[in-house]
Amino acid sequence: MRRAISLNGKWDFNTDASDKSDLIPQGDWPKQIEVPAAWELTEGHLYDGPAWYLRTFEAPHLDEGHRVWLKFDAIATHATVCLNGNKLGGHSGDWTPFEFDITSHLQKTNTLAVHVAEERDRVTRGFTSWALPHAGGIWQDVGLEIRPGRRAKKPLWIGCDWDAKTVEVRVEFEGCDGLRADISLLDRHQRDVIEQTTLTVENGRASAVLPADKLYPWRIGWGYLHNVRVRVWDGGFPIDQVVERFGFRDVKADGQRLLLNGEPIFAQGWLSWGVYPEYIAPCPTKQQIRKEFKDLVHLGFNMHKL
Repeated sequence: MRRAISLNGKWDFNTDASDKSDLIPQGDWPKQIEVPAAWELTEGHLYDGPAWYLRTFEAPHLDEGHRVWLKFDAIATHATVCLNGNKLGGHSGDWTPFEFDITSHLQKTNTLAVHVAEERDRVTRGFTSWALPHAGGIWQDVGLEIRPGRRAKKPLWIGCDWDAKTVEVRVEFEGCDGLRADISLLDRHQRDVIEQTTLTVENGRASAVLPADKLYPWRIGWGYLHNVRVRVWDGGFPIDQVVERFGFRDVKADGQRLLLNGEPIFAQGWLSWGVYPEYIAPCPTKQQIRKEFKDLVHLGFNMHKL
């Protein structure tokens, strides 16, 4: 089964960095920086990099057939990633996640170095670049994920047909041809199985259409979310499992009316620019977002565009 290990926390940080991403600084690293966070929080809003990040970690225990993936949720803007002196690759873009299979590069103690160039003149995060200072650095989570070599891939494709009261699920797999897979609809707490089907993986894919007449609809004032669980079996043993949430609802236009689940609604919404000056880069916590939702409901709104 899968296991996650966070690499967030204090990283060594070197601002005396060459523009060349293949020259890892030698000797002392003069300071540390918190990850995740925009580097402007410690270096000042005029700092644009480039800079190096460095940290070590111990190799995790691996069960037979499992592999280790290094995951970055987002880095602004261009990143070059090296592990134990080996260049894994690079990535450009403020918002998008990326990952590497690092299994073959692991040692007992591992040194991870990341070169980051902010690329201030390259606008990659929409109009918030004009509302906030341009931000750089590792500003989203970093971690390891141990996955079985034979696994279901994320994200799942989930499609809802309100009229037919069905949910279609499509899944891609790695190394699972001939194995059994269960596709299940679960309640919001992932405890009760509402519907389930069992099938055999062929050509790295599987899909199923499940009845949804027992599902609760997502509606204004009660945002009920169900779960799709895909579990892969080898003989009588589960070897992988992925779960994703979804809402069962239907939105249609009927002339000048907007229908949610067949009922007319008046959309009274609020647009958030995602401006959180205390963070420089917009990374509010889940608790902050939930409080925003509650405050807006109290003010009479029924929609929020983040």
